[in-house]
Amino acid sequence: MGQRRAGAGALALVLALAGGWGGAGPGLAAGAVLGMEDVSGLGGGINALLAEAADAGGLVIAKFYADFCGHCKRLKPHFEAAAAAFEDSDPPVTFVEIDVKKDKTLYEELELQGIPRMMVWMGGIPVTEVVNRETEAMIEEIKLLQAKGVQHVSPDVLQEKLSKEGMSAVALFIDSEAEADIESAEEAFFELAEGEYHRKKKLDEVEGYSRISYFLVDEPGLTRSAEIFGVSEPAFAVLKPTLWKSEREEMVTTMPASEFEEGWGAIEAFAMENIAARVAVLTAENVKHFSSMENTGSKVCKLLITEEGTPAGEDGKHLADGHPEAAEQTPQTLAYAEELRSVAADFKESGIQFWVEIATEAGVEDLGFEDAIQPRFGCVDSKETAAKYRFGGEYSAENITGFLKNMLAGRTEPFFNKLAESSPPKPEGATGSFVLTARDFSKKVLAAPGDTMVIYHRPGCPHCHNFLPQYRRFAKISPELDMYEFDVFGNDLLHGPTYKMIGGGVPKAILYPAGAKNEPQLFNYYGPEDSLDELNDFVATSLGPGKCPSKQALTEAKNEYWEEEAKKKKAGEL
Repeated sequence: MGQRRAGAGALALVLALAGGWGGAGPGLAAGAVLGMEDVSGLGGGINALLAEAADAGGLVIAKFYADFCGHCKRLKPHFEAAAAAFEDSDPPVTFVEIDVKKDKTLYEELELQGIPRMMVWMGGIPVTEVVNRETEAMIEEIKLLQAKGVQHVSPDVLQEKLSKEGMSAVALFIDSEAEADIESAEEAFFELAEGEYHRKKKLDEVEGYSRISYFLVDEPGLTRSAEIFGVSEPAFAVLKPTLWKSEREEMVTTMPASEFEEGWGAIEAFAMENIAARVAVLTAENVKHFSSMENTGSKVCKLLITEEGTPAGEDGKHLADGHPEAAEQTPQTLAYAEELRSVAADFKESGIQFWVEIATEAGVEDLGFEDAIQPRFGCVDSKETAAKYRFGGEYSAENITGFLKNMLAGRTEPFFNKLAESSPPKPEGATGSFVLTARDFSKKVLAAPGDTMVIYHRPGCPHCHNFLPQYRRFAKISPELDMYEFDVFGNDLLHGPTYKMIGGGVPKAILYPAGAKNEPQLFNYYGPEDSLDELNDFVATSLGPGKCPSKQALTEAKNEYWEEEAKKKKAGEL
């Protein structure tokens, strides 16, 4: 796929500001950074600039800064040098700087926080940020953006890059000189790579994302590709990084690209199915991807180790050979990862993601251990049981295998960091809101046959203080619902789908419909005044009117609220 040729669009616009196509104009040279005063001189201002750049297939990079900001001052020469480097770029790259003290409209629209920030528009849409602040690294990052997220490499360069990656990569191998029909495959691949920036921006908000690299290998005959990767025909491929190299891992997984007609969604599904290793080794590059699984409805089992003083043995030395890029994690990490792969092989159908990570104080404490003198192993099930499990015996492959079998069979006692005891059972036929703890979440919510609602709150939260009385009133008049209260301060919150909904804070009321407990529904709380009616409407919409309280009961509950409010006002409490 070739890049579109820039016409009289953004490139012409920048050069016009610089004094025309022929050279420098008064005060601006081609490739200069535009200030908002320059952009304002255009009909339509920044929106016109973005539209022109989109028409030309180019990028707009806006740096948000302020004169008082020391980091902004240090960034300035690097930003200007990057702008100069793309002076003759085709498609064009337009650099703009915006002083947030003088013009904060766009900054606020993007809901940015902190400065400096370098936002990138592609196709007129804000898609990502430039994160590097040194000239050369910034230039390389922008070049990748120009290529819509795809790096064009040779097979040997790809092999070298995989030796430095901490995350699996996705590649398209083609021979553009051959007669194979690959046009649709190439188009879909570029669409998927470009969409990576949209996903990155969205998923970064929940801090659960590690960016995937995309590569295009266009090699006549694919001879070298076959030698290194075993790819001799046009194909999409998921390539594991060298760090995960093992005979027990499928290092290259392929899908034919010739006569491909399914669209980028099929490539994405293929990539996501094969992106993870049987046993991953966590690094700074991939930690978000894997650690987020603990909070998104997955089963994960992790081995925490320390490098210093850990016996690696001959296996570790063998695995470390040829891994100089992972020297800080060898040979112990690789040795334990390989041993854990022998265990994981027996649990292919369990849905468990295994990994090895260097032990930290927080990680060890989270699994309930006091130290990591010996390897520590534990699991988190954030969907089916919403619980943690820790192995307390002597670490060995045999012992871990037995532990996992018992855990999956329900014979292992779950572990909770916070010492919340089981709450009393709900009395038969009783209505109202009852206390729920992490220890009972699986039994009273996930395994309960009926519809369940839970309010998540914490001590000292003003909005929780206002919402809880209304929630309790509604619970008293709702015999068709099991309603509970969960203190997030005193309990581990381990259910993945719930964790994602709680992200913005409490209070949150969440409905768990019968038969769809892992597809909870969030009630939007806007204040206590109308919350009884809003809860009623929410239940009616989600479960049907038959699950709602009677109209008379609802009216009486609302009257009770307003009478209490009147008393508080009279007493001077409001």
